[in-house]
Amino acid sequence: MTQPSSPKNSSEPPVYRYLDHTADLRVEIFGHDLAMLFENAGFALFDMLADSAGLSGGEEGEMTVEGEDLADLMFNWLRALLCFWTVKGRLVVSAQIVEISETRLVARVRSDRYDADRHCLKTDIKAVTYHDLTVEPVEDGWVARVVFDV
Repeated sequence: MTQPSSPKNSSEPPVYRYLDHTADLRVEIFGHDLAMLFENAGFALFDMLADSAGLSGGEEGEMTVEGEDLADLMFNWLRALLCFWTVKGRLVVSAQIVEISETRLVARVRSDRYDADRHCLKTDIKAVTYHDLTVEPVEDGWVARVVFDV
Protein backbone atom coordinates (compact mmCIF):
# COMPACT_ATOMS: atom_id res chain seq x y z
CA MET A 1 0.00 0.00 0.00
CA THR A 2 1.11 3.54 -0.69
CA GLN A 3 0.41 6.78 1.08
CA PRO A 4 -3.16 8.08 1.28
CA SER A 5 -4.04 11.26 -0.57
CA SER A 6 -6.09 14.38 0.21
CA PRO A 7 -7.08 17.42 -1.79
CA LYS A 8 -4.30 20.02 -1.91
CA ASN A 9 -4.42 22.74 0.77
CA SER A 10 -6.69 20.55 2.88
CA SER A 11 -6.42 20.03 6.61
CA GLU A 12 -8.86 17.13 6.28
CA PRO A 13 -7.65 13.55 6.71
CA PRO A 14 -6.78 11.58 3.55
CA VAL A 15 -9.76 10.81 1.32
CA TYR A 16 -8.32 7.73 -0.39
CA ARG A 17 -5.45 5.29 -0.31
CA TYR A 18 -4.03 2.68 -2.65
CA LEU A 19 -4.54 -1.00 -1.87
CA ASP A 20 -2.41 -3.85 -3.17
CA HIS A 21 -3.54 -5.35 -6.48
CA THR A 22 -1.60 -7.54 -8.90
CA ALA A 23 -2.42 -5.89 -12.23
CA ASP A 24 -4.86 -3.02 -11.84
CA LEU A 25 -5.26 0.00 -9.57
CA ARG A 26 -7.26 -0.65 -6.39
CA VAL A 27 -8.22 2.14 -3.99
CA GLU A 28 -10.13 2.62 -0.77
CA ILE A 29 -12.09 5.88 -0.55
CA PHE A 30 -13.44 7.51 2.62
CA GLY A 31 -16.22 9.99 3.38
CA HIS A 32 -17.96 11.33 6.50
CA ASP A 33 -21.29 10.95 4.71
CA LEU A 34 -22.53 9.48 1.44
CA ALA A 35 -22.25 12.74 -0.52
CA MET A 36 -18.66 13.25 0.62
CA LEU A 37 -17.80 9.64 -0.28
CA PHE A 38 -18.95 10.20 -3.87
CA GLU A 39 -17.20 13.59 -4.07
CA ASN A 40 -14.00 12.00 -2.76
CA ALA A 41 -14.32 9.16 -5.29
CA GLY A 42 -14.36 11.76 -8.06
CA PHE A 43 -11.35 13.50 -6.54
CA ALA A 44 -9.47 10.18 -6.27
CA LEU A 45 -10.13 9.28 -9.91
CA PHE A 46 -8.79 12.55 -11.29
CA ASP A 47 -6.00 12.82 -8.71
CA MET A 48 -4.69 9.46 -9.96
CA LEU A 49 -5.21 10.46 -13.59
CA ALA A 50 -3.53 13.89 -13.69
CA ASP A 51 -1.65 16.47 -11.65
CA SER A 52 -4.14 19.12 -10.55
CA ALA A 53 -1.62 21.97 -10.95
CA GLY A 54 -2.83 24.33 -13.65
CA LEU A 55 -6.48 23.28 -13.41
CA SER A 56 -8.99 26.08 -12.94
CA GLY A 57 -12.41 24.54 -13.57
CA GLY A 58 -13.40 26.86 -16.36
CA GLU A 59 -16.53 24.96 -17.39
CA GLU A 60 -19.33 23.98 -15.02
CA GLY A 61 -22.29 21.71 -15.62
CA GLU A 62 -24.78 19.54 -13.81
CA MET A 63 -25.13 15.80 -14.26
CA THR A 64 -27.51 13.14 -12.99
CA VAL A 65 -26.42 9.53 -12.49
CA GLU A 66 -28.58 6.54 -11.54
CA GLY A 67 -27.88 3.00 -10.37
CA GLU A 68 -29.61 -0.11 -9.04
CA ASP A 69 -27.96 0.26 -5.60
CA LEU A 70 -25.05 2.15 -4.02
CA ALA A 71 -22.35 0.00 -5.65
CA ASP A 72 -23.95 0.38 -9.08
CA LEU A 73 -24.38 4.11 -8.46
CA MET A 74 -20.67 4.40 -7.59
CA PHE A 75 -19.72 2.46 -10.73
CA ASN A 76 -21.94 4.62 -12.95
CA TRP A 77 -20.71 7.83 -11.24
CA LEU A 78 -17.05 7.03 -11.78
CA ARG A 79 -17.71 5.80 -15.32
CA ALA A 80 -19.54 9.07 -16.13
CA LEU A 81 -16.65 11.11 -14.71
CA LEU A 82 -14.08 9.04 -16.59
CA CYS A 83 -16.03 9.77 -19.80
CA PHE A 84 -15.21 13.46 -19.27
CA TRP A 85 -11.62 12.43 -19.96
CA THR A 86 -11.93 9.57 -22.46
CA VAL A 87 -14.71 11.05 -24.61
CA LYS A 88 -14.55 14.82 -24.07
CA GLY A 89 -10.84 15.31 -23.33
CA ARG A 90 -11.68 17.17 -20.11
CA LEU A 91 -10.13 16.89 -16.64
CA VAL A 92 -12.55 17.21 -13.74
CA VAL A 93 -11.44 19.84 -11.22
CA SER A 94 -14.26 19.33 -8.72
CA ALA A 95 -17.53 17.49 -8.33
CA GLN A 96 -20.04 18.64 -5.73
CA ILE A 97 -22.93 16.33 -4.89
CA VAL A 98 -26.10 18.43 -4.79
CA GLU A 99 -28.52 15.58 -4.10
CA ILE A 100 -28.01 11.86 -3.38
CA SER A 101 -30.02 8.74 -2.58
CA GLU A 102 -29.18 5.02 -2.80
CA THR A 103 -30.07 4.97 -6.51
CA ARG A 104 -29.57 8.50 -7.86
CA LEU A 105 -27.30 11.51 -7.56
CA VAL A 106 -27.16 15.00 -8.98
CA ALA A 107 -23.77 16.71 -9.10
CA ARG A 108 -22.26 20.01 -10.16
CA VAL A 109 -19.04 19.28 -12.05
CA ARG A 110 -16.27 21.74 -12.96
CA SER A 111 -13.74 20.75 -15.63
CA ASP A 112 -10.98 22.01 -17.93
CA ARG A 113 -10.10 20.94 -21.45
CA TYR A 114 -6.83 18.98 -21.41
CA ASP A 115 -3.81 20.98 -22.57
CA ALA A 116 -0.53 19.06 -22.86
CA ASP A 117 1.42 22.29 -22.25
CA ARG A 118 -0.30 22.88 -18.89
CA HIS A 119 -1.42 19.49 -17.58
CA CYS A 120 0.68 16.49 -16.58
CA LEU A 121 -0.93 13.06 -16.88
CA LYS A 122 0.01 10.50 -14.21
CA THR A 123 -1.89 7.23 -14.77
CA ASP A 124 -3.71 5.91 -17.84
CA ILE A 125 -7.00 4.76 -16.31
CA LYS A 126 -8.92 2.82 -18.95
CA ALA A 127 -12.06 1.80 -17.08
CA VAL A 128 -13.88 1.41 -13.78
CA THR A 129 -14.59 -2.23 -12.93
CA TYR A 130 -17.20 -4.05 -10.86
CA HIS A 131 -14.46 -6.36 -9.52
CA ASP A 132 -14.48 -6.15 -5.69
CA LEU A 133 -16.53 -2.92 -5.86
CA THR A 134 -18.07 -2.14 -2.46
CA VAL A 135 -19.80 0.83 -0.84
CA GLU A 136 -20.59 0.42 2.84
CA PRO A 137 -21.18 2.36 6.05
CA VAL A 138 -18.49 2.23 8.73
CA GLU A 139 -18.34 3.60 12.27
CA ASP A 140 -17.21 7.10 11.28
CA GLY A 141 -18.83 7.44 7.84
CA TRP A 142 -18.61 5.54 4.57
CA VAL A 143 -15.97 3.58 2.67
CA ALA A 144 -15.79 2.37 -0.92
CA ARG A 145 -13.32 0.03 -2.58
CA VAL A 146 -12.88 0.34 -6.33
CA VAL A 147 -10.63 -1.33 -8.91
CA PHE A 148 -9.64 0.60 -12.03
CA ASP A 149 -8.35 -1.04 -15.20
CA VAL A 150 -5.02 0.57 -16.15
